[in-house]
Amino acid sequence: MESEEQKLVDEIFTLQKAQRDIEKKIEDIKSRIIDLSRKENKNILKGTYKNCILREYTKIIYPDNKDTLIGILKEKGLYDDLSMLNYSRISSRINKNELPQEITDQIKKEKDFRLVIVDRVIQ
Repeated sequence: MESEEQKLVDEIFTLQKAQRDIEKKIEDIKSRIIDLSRKENKNILKGTYKNCILREYTKIIYPDNKDTLIGILKEKGLYDDLSMLNYSRISSRINKNELPQEITDQIKKEKDFRLVIVDRVIQ
């Protein structure tokens, strides 16, 4: 007979494995949606009950070691304004070309997509 402890541990293990499998499948489907969107040059794909809206954006990738970036921010007098490393604010300023080249040299940019699922209006 299984104890409650065994049941709970087994159940959390099973659920975590299922979660990893589902997350992998979701990423695969997202990739296929993006590929199809590019191939058909569409930013809205239609499902039976929902639409999927794709929005391309520039994703800012910060270096693992942020010491150099922080040093440049301090040197340029921007550290106090950005000291919490509010990635949204920094990314916005990078995308608007409002920061010195020394800072933008510390990051990488890549294109990425946001997928939004919305109700489909059926007429």
